[in-house]
Amino acid sequence: MHKDPFVINLLLDMYESLLTDKQRTIMQLHYREDLSLAEISEELSISRAGVLDHIQRATKALYEYEDRLHLMKQNEEAKELLRSLRAHVDEEGTAYLNRLEDLLS
Repeated sequence: MHKDPFVINLLLDMYESLLTDKQRTIMQLHYREDLSLAEISEELSISRAGVLDHIQRATKALYEYEDRLHLMKQNEEAKELLRSLRAHVDEEGTAYLNRLEDLLS
């Protein structure tokens, strides 16, 4: 399983609301606040093994959601299409593309 923190953060942006409350909390603490397993363990009063288990299960779930729903892939494809369209639009079209790009970000 790919464990690149950048990719996991993108997956969290797309799917964190589908995780359990505890998984969401632990993933935010670990990937967004950069806390270690020991720090999370202490803060939440659970074992480090428990923290690691939640991270592993949540990571697996995030990748499974992407495999089924493809939201991250579709977002990247839409951004690539926007980049291609920029070469073919006038000033007014560029303004619309900018607005659309803001919605995708």
